[in-house]
Amino acid sequence: MSSLVSKLICGLFDDNFNLRDAGPSPYGKPGQGHGKAMWMGFRHENGKALTMALYAPSNYVGVYVAWADAFTKIEDISGWRMASYHDSCWRTDGVERVIGAVEEMDITIFDGMRNIHVQKLPESVLAQFMALRRQDSSERKYVTREFLLSAGIEK
Repeated sequence: MSSLVSKLICGLFDDNFNLRDAGPSPYGKPGQGHGKAMWMGFRHENGKALTMALYAPSNYVGVYVAWADAFTKIEDISGWRMASYHDSCWRTDGVERVIGAVEEMDITIFDGMRNIHVQKLPESVLAQFMALRRQDSSERKYVTREFLLSAGIEK
């Protein structure tokens, strides 16, 4: 099931941001996100939500995740981690891995699918994503399986 859901999410993102160069994009030139993003939250039974954001500043797509209290506005979320930043592997290394963990935690995937947002990122979130990308890879906080399965509970 996670593969099907991942393909749906990636297809929706591709179509909205014209990454396949299939025609004019409502968000700018093909492959140019210009601050547009797509994100969704998956609520856990403990009141936390895993938010996954996809952002394409160029032909590369960043997949970022963070745990926060459910119903937190995206501009109020901090502690983002990078799942992937690549021109093609973002689908498998990013989206599929996150959706697989969501399924493993027995979170209702379609709860998140009903709440997909496609719009311009708030500047505060964009700054966090850019700071993550600029960090030295040895200092960068990547998404680990343990982080995904932690349900937002600090250990």
